[in-house]
Amino acid sequence: MTDWTNWYKLKEKLLSLSNSEDWSFAKNEWTLDHIYYIEKGEEYETCSCGHSPIQEVCVIRNIENHNTAIVGNVCVQKFIDQIDSWNLFDWLKRISKDLSSWPSKELIEYAFEKWYINDWEYKFCSDRFWRKKFTWKQLETREKINQKILIRLRKYHDTKN
Repeated sequence: MTDWTNWYKLKEKLLSLSNSEDWSFAKNEWTLDHIYYIEKGEEYETCSCGHSPIQEVCVIRNIENHNTAIVGNVCVQKFIDQIDSWNLFDWLKRISKDLSSWPSKELIEYAFEKWYINDWEYKFCSDRFWRKKFTWKQLETREKINQKILIRLRKYHDTKN
């Protein structure tokens, strides 16, 4: 967020979607539902604070009334302490630049929790995370899994993948 005006707008928007009217309680009603990124050239989103464009999008959900809000990665870090979306987006950038790199444990767990990868893929990634040498087939499999994660975390993804 660039200034206090945006912070005030974000609080007001989320308070309007919360059960509590007190920010100290209302902010605890919100949790990360899912994230996605928007590639250059695609239609950008606007954060609930009013900042636009945002490319690293966090969709948060109110656990009490199921309302949702779109919040940029920068803004979500300001009020939801337990969310480490920085790490998820950082690793997304890494694997998008090099499909042969390993995703972080957090990204693997996130992708598995959201059903973006299956049990076998999760186990494959988890079992091989600390290895240094791989067969060409294992490297090929890792690249396919990374590609699958990247596709699912784009705003406009093909739901058949």
